[in-house]
Amino acid sequence: GVYIENYPSGRIKREYTFANGTLNGACREYYASGIIERESTMQNGLENGISKNYHQSGQLKGEAQFRNGEKHGPTKLYYERGSLRSLMNFENGKVVGNQQVFYESGQVEVEVAFRDGIKHGPIRQYYETGNLKMMGEFRAGQLEGEVVNYYESGRVKERLMFRNGRIIER
Repeated sequence: GVYIENYPSGRIKREYTFANGTLNGACREYYASGIIERESTMQNGLENGISKNYHQSGQLKGEAQFRNGEKHGPTKLYYERGSLRSLMNFENGKVVGNQQVFYESGQVEVEVAFRDGIKHGPIRQYYETGNLKMMGEFRAGQLEGEVVNYYESGRVKERLMFRNGRIIER
C-alpha cells in the first residue's frame, strides 16, 4: 500500500510505497510549498536506481544512482540556477576516480582523485579564470610531496613539501 503523511496545511509531506511491510517502489518527499524535494525508488527497504533531490525552486539539486542502498555510479550536484556543481563516481558507496567541482560559471574549480573512498592521487585547484591555483598529490587521504600554490597570473606563490599530511618544508 501507500503511506501518506501531510503537513498541517493538508499538503502532502511524504508518500511511501510499501509491499509486505517493507518500502518497495516510489518514495517522494515534498516541501511545505508542495514542490517535490526528493524522489527515489526502494526495493526491499533499500534505495535502488536513480534518486533525485530538488531545490525549493523545483530546480534539480542532485541525482545519484543507488544499488542495494549504496551509491553506485555517477552522482551529480547542481547549483540552484541549474549549472553543474560537482560530479563524482561511486562504487559500493565509496567515491572512486576523479571528482570534479565547478564554479557556477561552469569552469572547473577542483579536480581530485579518489581510490576506495579516500583522496589518493593528483589534486588540481583552479581560479575561476581557468588558471591553475594549486597542484599537489594525495596519498591515502593526506597531502604528500610537493604542493605548489600559484597567483592568478600564473607565477608561483609558494612551494610546500608534505609528508603524511604535514608541512615539512616551506
